[in-house]
Formats: sequence, C-alpha cells, structure tokens
Amino acid sequence: MSLRKTIVQWQKSPEDWQPVPSVIERVSRPNVLLLVDNGNKKEETRLYCPHLKPGSGFLIHDWDVEVGMEDIREVVEQNKFRMAYNDVAEMFGSHLRFFVREPL
Repeated sequence: MSLRKTIVQWQKSPEDWQPVPSVIERVSRPNVLLLVDNGNKKEETRLYCPHLKPGSGFLIHDWDVEVGMEDIREVVEQNKFRMAYNDVAEMFGSHLRFFVREPL
C-alpha cells in the first residue's frame, strides 16, 4: 500500500478521520519536511502537523486556491508554527507555503 493511500483513513466524514499510526511515527522524527497535498489539506494538517518536532516543517500545496490561513490557523497557532519564505513564494507565484515549528 502506498503512503499516499495511508495518509488518512477515509471514513464517512472528516470529523471521523483518524491519523494513521505509521504516518505519526514517521512525522514524529526530528528534521522532517511534510508535504500536505492530499484531498483535504485542512484535515491532513490537523491530523499530522501537531506531531512534527520543533525545527521540522510542512509545505502545503494549493495555497489560496484550496486552502488558506483561515483553514489552518488553529493548528499553526496552537503548535507554534510560523510561515517562512512567504516573500519568495509570492515572488515566484508559487502555490506552496512553508511553515516551520518553533521551539516549544
């Protein structure tokens, strides 16, 4: 089974989605860069980004197309992530945004 198919155990509604333990184990390691680009980026962010260690980060795709700060603000603020290199992303017209987790 591919990792893409194991990211979220698809169930009837997003409120019922549960994280996959093997993915939690992988993203809980030091120095991880997680790419958030599954079918529901808000839920993928909620399920996995809190497990990233300080210094690790995530790239989220389709920024301002399918997802924006209003969708992930709670995870970002509660887990002390900060957006980094936004000026570079905007300069290139990128739909990717990078967030890094600050020390707790």
